[in-house]
Amino acid sequence: MTDPTTVLIGPFLEYKHYNNFIHNKGVYDPLAKSLRPASSWLPSFLTTFFFTLLYLALHTYLMRAFPYSLITTPEWLQAPMWRKLALAFIVVIGQRFKYYFSWNLTYAGLKLSGQAWAGPQEGWVRGLNVRPMKVELATSSADYPIHWNICTGNWLRHYVYTRQQGPKQSPGFRALIVTQTVSGVWHGLYPGYWLFFLSSALMLQGSRWMYKMTAGAPVTVQPVLTFIHGVLSAIQLNYLALSFLLLDFGSTVQTWRELYFIGHAIMALVLVLSMIFKPPKKSKVL
Repeated sequence: MTDPTTVLIGPFLEYKHYNNFIHNKGVYDPLAKSLRPASSWLPSFLTTFFFTLLYLALHTYLMRAFPYSLITTPEWLQAPMWRKLALAFIVVIGQRFKYYFSWNLTYAGLKLSGQAWAGPQEGWVRGLNVRPMKVELATSSADYPIHWNICTGNWLRHYVYTRQQGPKQSPGFRALIVTQTVSGVWHGLYPGYWLFFLSSALMLQGSRWMYKMTAGAPVTVQPVLTFIHGVLSAIQLNYLALSFLLLDFGSTVQTWRELYFIGHAIMALVLVLSMIFKPPKKSKVL
């Protein structure tokens, strides 16, 4: 079961944890001294609240300087390709700060109430829904579901993704498509959401291959391959995220066309390469 107050707006929390909290059970039992925090909650709360205000300030500034309506103006349409990409990415990043703000505000509230406490080993992590620096500096597309909308991602992974696997099998591309489709329905029925999540399945599939290729490459070239993987991941994410802002099918496709479908071109190239070049097997240490 889910906590009805968080299932639609996030961060998603399991109902059992909410039930334990309101009834002082488990890690919330005031008599279970070994499960209670060893230090004050205040420093953790103040840190989260500080970054909440910082994300709000950054979002407000960037949205005034670079509103998302900018990508439909004649100035943007007539700009060279590199400038279109740069402006589009700034717009998308500015919008992401809105989510960083709202999710951190909720997280700060959970800390203030005590519900964010998950036990002495985990600490104040319940309700943690995003790690902004991990998202912005990701070295792989596979990092995005791990650090963005974390609680919803955990739900999708547990209740959808892993349940697509057969006996003694790992979830494959089909499980990825099903999971991203469910995620699209969760967000809403706007075409932009579907374009994003179905396309991101291709991005994630290609990222798996790039990760394996990097892991199997000589140690001396791994940093270069990791950097390239990170750059390509950022281009694809920010390109696809435009559909999340525009939502309309026609506007999204037109905007992508202005960018020469660069994100989908990268996905197609990586997937074709993955069919030609198989990742090297790791050598066994005797």
